[in-house]
Amino acid sequence: MQEKLMVSKAIQIPPKGLAVLSLMGPSLVWCAEYIGSGEVILATRTGAILGTSVIWAIVFGIFLKYWIGMSGARYTVCTGEGTEWLNRKRPLSLKMIRPIHAGLGIPADILI
Repeated sequence: MQEKLMVSKAIQIPPKGLAVLSLMGPSLVWCAEYIGSGEVILATRTGAILGTSVIWAIVFGIFLKYWIGMSGARYTVCTGEGTEWLNRKRPLSLKMIRPIHAGLGIPADILI
C-alpha cells in the first residue's frame, strides 16, 4: 500500500490552462523565429490565389526547410566554421561586414 502511495506522489499532474504556455512558450518562439512571418504571409497568399493544387509544393518546402536547417546546424557543430569569426580565428569578409554595418549601424572600421 505504501509503495503505491509513493509512486502516485512521483507522478506530476500536467499543467492546465495558461500554465501550458510555460512549457510550450520557448518552443513556439523558436518555431516562429525559424519559420518567419514572410513565409507565412506568402504561403497564405499563394494558397488563396492558386488553391489546393500546390499543396505538394508546401509539403516539399517544409521538408526542404527542415533538412537545410538540420544540415546547417550539424555542419556548424561538427566543423565550428560558423563561430570561427566570433573567436577571431578568421576575419569577417566584406560580404559579412556590409549587412552588419547596414543593419546594426556598427562602424565598418571596427568590424574590419
